[in-house]
Amino acid sequence: LLAICDLARAQGLYNVEHRALLEVWATSPLSREAQRAKERLKGLPLPLKWKVRRGEALVELHRHGPATELLAGVMSQVDPPDELSCRAHLAFGRALRKERQHRRAIQMLTPVVEKCTSAEYRPQALYVLGYSQSVVDPRSAITTYATLARDYPEHGYADDALFFEA
Repeated sequence: LLAICDLARAQGLYNVEHRALLEVWATSPLSREAQRAKERLKGLPLPLKWKVRRGEALVELHRHGPATELLAGVMSQVDPPDELSCRAHLAFGRALRKERQHRRAIQMLTPVVEKCTSAEYRPQALYVLGYSQSVVDPRSAITTYATLARDYPEHGYADDALFFEA
């Protein structure tokens, strides 16, 4: 991607260069290349969707502090049912669950479950929400897992939800 950036700059394709820099910065946040991309992005806009993508990558890499800090800035600008907000809330909730902050995770994921309709993000939110509820409020977890299995019977988490519900 950094080679694409260099080629795009040489050809005067600055939008292509910007997008490739954002891709490196967001998807490989711990790499040296991401640091180089960050330096080249100084002074340029960082769209919210790329901040969410970086936040998701940081959560996957167990860098929950930087992820939640970045995602909090995004969530202050958009609200569910906006898809970007749903993604940000889901990633933030996953980070909180991984940090065993189950009550906060429940607070973060509840709006996603209630307001987001995306068949991609809502089942994930139900699953993570159910896990956190199983720690602090098992009766609610049963309802959440039942909702996941009922509303998304073909989803990969549906069988797990039925198991955990039982």
